[in-house]
Amino acid sequence: MEMVTALVMGILVGAQHAFEPDHLAAVATMLPRETSGVRSVVKGAAWGLGHGLAIAIVGLPLVLLNLRLPPNLETFAELVVAGMLVWLGIRAVRATHKSAPPHPDRARVQGRMVWIGFIHGLAGSGAAVLLATAQSSSRASALVFLAIFVAGSALSMAFAAGLLSGLLRASQVTGPRISKWVGAMSVVVGLVWALDLANR
Repeated sequence: MEMVTALVMGILVGAQHAFEPDHLAAVATMLPRETSGVRSVVKGAAWGLGHGLAIAIVGLPLVLLNLRLPPNLETFAELVVAGMLVWLGIRAVRATHKSAPPHPDRARVQGRMVWIGFIHGLAGSGAAVLLATAQSSSRASALVFLAIFVAGSALSMAFAAGLLSGLLRASQVTGPRISKWVGAMSVVVGLVWALDLANR
């Protein structure tokens, strides 16, 4: 029964985790110029892969050794992500003044998404481990929770990317205006997060 609980909670919490504002803002900056829903889903999946790898690399040893990340390290990782959101937003706005390449390097774009997700995962690995241990009474069930949490957040982000891409394409705002709006949103989320960290 404990394993079933860990499985269900991992799926639910992982799905919710993917829809957090900072995750959506980071992925959204890579979508305005994407014309294919399938490629948008692939970008979301690439982000989710990087996110999951970071949590696995950091989180699994912490669960196995029953350790916690130092608070200062977690705060630094979150500050890096806040700065990255600002950078992604500025980059999206600046892209409106450039012509999109006719044949973008898909492997390079997806690789960038993996790294963006990886950095996000580093910032969230401590929280993921806390959730895993809080929801579980044994190390085995904590590992099951963490594994399902990683898979659930990755699949949910792929879904979220496809949904965001569809909404952007269906909106009345077109072309560079979408990039500017999405970029501004990412900058705001990053700055609000940084200010919150500074006031803790």
